Amino acid sequence: MDRFEIKKFYSQEKLVEKILELSKHREVVPRYGEGFGKRPSIVNFPGDFLLWVNNGATSFHGSVEVWRNPLLIDNVKDKSSLRLGWDLVIDIDSDIGIEYGKVTAELFVKALQDHGIKNISIKFSGSRGFHVAVHRNALPETIHGKGIERWYPQLHRIIVSYLRDYIEKNGLYDKFYDIDPEKAEKFFEMDWKKGHKQLPFKVTNPENNWSSRHLFRMPYSLNEKTWLVSIPLTIEQLKKFTMEMAKPENVTFETGFLETYEKGEALGLVVQALDWHAKTNKKLEIEETGERKAYEVLKGKIPEVFFPPCIKNLLKNGLEDGRKRGLFILLNFLRSANYSFAEIENIVIKWNEKNQQPLRDGYIRAQLSWQKRQNKSIAPPNCFAEGYYSDLLICEPDSLCKSIKNPVSYGVVKLRSSQETKKTKERKDEKKPKKEFICPTCGKKYVIEAAFKNHVEKCFE
Repeated sequence: MDRFEIKKFYSQEKLVEKILELSKHREVVPRYGEGFGKRPSIVNFPGDFLLWVNNGATSFHGSVEVWRNPLLIDNVKDKSSLRLGWDLVIDIDSDIGIEYGKVTAELFVKALQDHGIKNISIKFSGSRGFHVAVHRNALPETIHGKGIERWYPQLHRIIVSYLRDYIEKNGLYDKFYDIDPEKAEKFFEMDWKKGHKQLPFKVTNPENNWSSRHLFRMPYSLNEKTWLVSIPLTIEQLKKFTMEMAKPENVTFETGFLETYEKGEALGLVVQALDWHAKTNKKLEIEETGERKAYEVLKGKIPEVFFPPCIKNLLKNGLEDGRKRGLFILLNFLRSANYSFAEIENIVIKWNEKNQQPLRDGYIRAQLSWQKRQNKSIAPPNCFAEGYYSDLLICEPDSLCKSIKNPVSYGVVKLRSSQETKKTKERKDEKKPKKEFICPTCGKKYVIEAAFKNHVEKCFE
């Protein structure tokens, strides 16, 4: 689409109304082609939105969290003190075809219905997936005596992980066989031979690792990859969905997204998800800041020889699928490992050339630019985070991997071990008695061989 067509599409009064309605108390960020606008940003009035459009915005993205004042996000240490709540949004992405994403979305809808939820929002992402969502007011107000706003992002991750497990056990394999039996057999056989129980979520990936300030594409926003519209859908429209429905000229604005709810109707889902989580013996704790903790500043950078196996595999072979996740891992790992931005850029560009289908240069540049704007490094996802190392087939743990939780920790342990070994050797060398040279004529002692030889010649004479 050219700029005139984009501007004309976003200038429709009903579209502006829909976006402004959902934007209340949210961080809303425009995207200009490959790069995002300044964060935090908000949109309160039609004029604010149209100004972004006139300045060349191509799409709009909103936070899953709602805030008392989104503009203060960077000014508070404990973000949960500013957070009012959060919506349950399930982001389903399919690399091999929209039909796989559609049947996955249908099963998530059914799973929510099985747990007593009637008010379910659905929308097409604009490219190759769907969003299935439940309004924040459908969640219980408190968990273990603490407000629901304090349980993001960990409760969001738990619920999505539980629902992934639920639909895998309730028909997702059968749905994939129904679409293409031959292709399903190929995928299942390939991954079971490698010992990774990751299907069906290699075929269609419902993300379950969102962190604080995660953004999702706003309803009725365009998608720059396809120039299709991220249109909200009813359950019946989802079943009949075709890409044709998402063309800008075919879009109407009757269907809303996250507009309806029944207070507390997701209580049963939360209880079931927490019970499921408890069986894994994982402790449930509040993340006070809602963000991963930055690693302590290292003295020097972590050499490549000390990189963990997963990072070495990622750099060596590139990726067939999950390239954006791979880039996310690399950028955060390399920055946490104290590499300069010039070094990171060089490594990432070489890595991208190894990918079966390289990421667009503009996307790489945008992610590098975003990293440069951050004041501190943030660690990459932890080793057992779903959707990353194991799912990308780069996890080949060695003996050290079993005792660490994050790839950066691996490098830190290796580096410090090397430094300690060097210091120990230096201390031993210092303690070693220095060799003495004794003149056979007069018995005078020397520690420097050259001086000793010079003395011997003179003494002998």
